Amino acid sequence: MCLGKDAFTITVGTLGGYVSTYDLRYGVVSALYMHHLNWPVLALATCRFKQPNGSFTQNSMVSMGGPQHELCQLNMETGNVDVLFRL
Repeated sequence: MCLGKDAFTITVGTLGGYVSTYDLRYGVVSALYMHHLNWPVLALATCRFKQPNGSFTQNSMVSMGGPQHELCQLNMETGNVDVLFRL
C-alpha cells in the first residue's frame, strides 16, 4: 500500500495481481486494474511526472512476484503498463 496522487487516495496491491486506488473521502474504489501477468504485487510506490504542458501524470511502480523479479511502471489513469523491467 502507498499514498496516492493526493492526501485523499491510497493505492493498494494484492496477492492476486490487482492494483487499485481507493478514494478515502467517499469510501469507493476509483480505479481497479488486474496486472496482465497475474503475479502477486510485492511492493508499490507512487510517483508523479510533470508533462511538458504543465499537467501531472500519476504512475505507480509495481514490484511483481514473478520468477524474474519483474518491476513495472503502471499508469493508473489508463491501466497500461508503460515500462517492464526484469532484474
